[in-house]
Amino acid sequence: MEDFITQNPQWIPLFSSYFYRLNAVLYKYADNRLNKQQRLNKIVETLTLAPQFLGKNNVDLLLEKQKILLFQCTDEIALYLNINPIDPLEGFFSINLQKGNERLYDASFALFAPNQLLIASIQGTKSDTATEEIKQATKQLHGIRPGFLLVYIFKMLCEIKQFQLVGISKKHQIKYRFNDSSRLLFDYDAFWIENGGELKQNYWHIPNTIERKSMDDIPSKKRSMYKKRYEMLDNIKQSLHQLFQAA
Repeated sequence: MEDFITQNPQWIPLFSSYFYRLNAVLYKYADNRLNKQQRLNKIVETLTLAPQFLGKNNVDLLLEKQKILLFQCTDEIALYLNINPIDPLEGFFSINLQKGNERLYDASFALFAPNQLLIASIQGTKSDTATEEIKQATKQLHGIRPGFLLVYIFKMLCEIKQFQLVGISKKHQIKYRFNDSSRLLFDYDAFWIENGGELKQNYWHIPNTIERKSMDDIPSKKRSMYKKRYEMLDNIKQSLHQLFQAA
């Protein structure tokens, strides 16, 4: 790891700003099946692919600012690309939805060679009013649940960059303990199935397509909401193209 950082000094700020990130080499990184050598390999792959996937300028800005605004979804809710602020062992990068300075939903990710993006964790706010906050956010996002919107963003990015989107299974998420089911409440497997995932080659493979209903198939009282939803998704995709297509 020291050799890699010496040869790629642009990543020094990632670790010098929070030395705990180096524990990913020693303990866990993105997938709890990886042994020490595999973890090192996957960390090197992530950091090697990041300038290609995110763009060198975006990586430099991310290391400086810790987050980049991707899209302002509503007056209150914004979408960000981040240096993962929660647990770097689940991935050094994340995409999240924030309401003001409060995080609503986070999804961390890693990049594996040759062209695979692994969603390694996904989690909502743990505040006392979490259920109501997510309910209100879903309403503001024109009926899209925040966790699903984050998956849509990954689908768009993987389509732009021609990457395969995959999700971690419940038993291989790094916080999973076979003898302590209370430690991981979120059912990753059920969530990936809801997103069209198919379990193969160790991960849930998730299609990059985002299905849309025909307006003729939508009840008239809901058409306005769906129209606003699709307009928001189109605007997000256009913003992502501008940020990442030429990166």
